[in-house]
Amino acid sequence: MIDGPFFHLLPESLKKSEDVNVLIFVMLNFVLFFIIVKVLHSEHFHKEKCDIHKFHYMILMGDSVHNFIYGFIIANSFIVTIQSGFSTNIDIDAHEIPQILGILVF
Repeated sequence: MIDGPFFHLLPESLKKSEDVNVLIFVMLNFVLFFIIVKVLHSEHFHKEKCDIHKFHYMILMGDSVHNFIYGFIIANSFIVTIQSGFSTNIDIDAHEIPQILGILVF
């Protein structure tokens, strides 16, 4: 999953920006998400290890950020044109519906 944005968009952004700030921004994001994972992945169990409740905070945080970014993308595409807004909304729905069905079924 990380290979798409990281290996395809990072070189393109480096070509366009011609600045080291892109690499600094990437490294700061790695550190930030490492800290988030360490804080949210703390295990708090009284008697035994529980695999069910292990990732619920991480999933909640990931879904929150994911949906915020989707809202930002949809709002910006509606700013461009109404047609691009509806097109983006349909594209995101086509991505989200199978994902939600997969979560509910499995």
